[in-house]
Amino acid sequence: MYAEKNILQSSNDSKYSKGFINEIHVEFTAKDIYIKCCNFNINHYHQSLFDELDIFFPESIERSVIKRQAEFLAGRMMAISALNLLGEVTNNIAIGKHRNPIWPNNITASITHTKTTALCAASYNNDQYLGVDLEDIISVKLMKQIQNTVITNLEAIVLRKTNLCFNEAFTITFSAKESLFKALYPSTGYYFDFFAAKIIAIDDKNKSFTLVLCEDLTMLLTAGTEFKGQYKFVQGQILTSIVI
Repeated sequence: MYAEKNILQSSNDSKYSKGFINEIHVEFTAKDIYIKCCNFNINHYHQSLFDELDIFFPESIERSVIKRQAEFLAGRMMAISALNLLGEVTNNIAIGKHRNPIWPNNITASITHTKTTALCAASYNNDQYLGVDLEDIISVKLMKQIQNTVITNLEAIVLRKTNLCFNEAFTITFSAKESLFKALYPSTGYYFDFFAAKIIAIDDKNKSFTLVLCEDLTMLLTAGTEFKGQYKFVQGQILTSIVI
């Protein structure tokens, strides 16, 4: 599913060789979607990388903890690289009022990261729903703490019908709902919680899932609307995507 690639070749190649990121390849089933993904090592992060790589360092991120800065940099690096594949050259992807990336006109994109991996998916189509999310597999202990804030008892029945471990199915559902939020936020413009949609199917053979809206989000995104997506197990993590 993943294959290692050479570290990004650029005028800053010597900086990359210090070990902050290693770009990797991810296969994506949707057409016309450009993907950039990397592993990153927070131990090799330093603030000067923003200047060295000529990536805009927003004040809000500069005030944040080192972990957040490293995640932000890796995510922006992948986003800038993905946009470059679309012919959009920039070093500044602005931050919206809800900390959402502001993409160039006619571009639909989505960024996700864990503490070790960052990924951006982008497409030259601003009418498209596109959301990706990457999660570490949620432990049984943590799952028990947050389960009631993510799924209903009826959804739990759906998860138990799969051949997956329950916490793996739970992680898929958690991630799928995050992907849905990222896909729909540009249309809604506001936050909606995990219970705005419910999982109605996980197909562990075809690595797919189906969500359905439980409430009206906009005049077009109404209760009963279904969204299908895909998931992959990657390096002890789960990647979900919704592309429509």
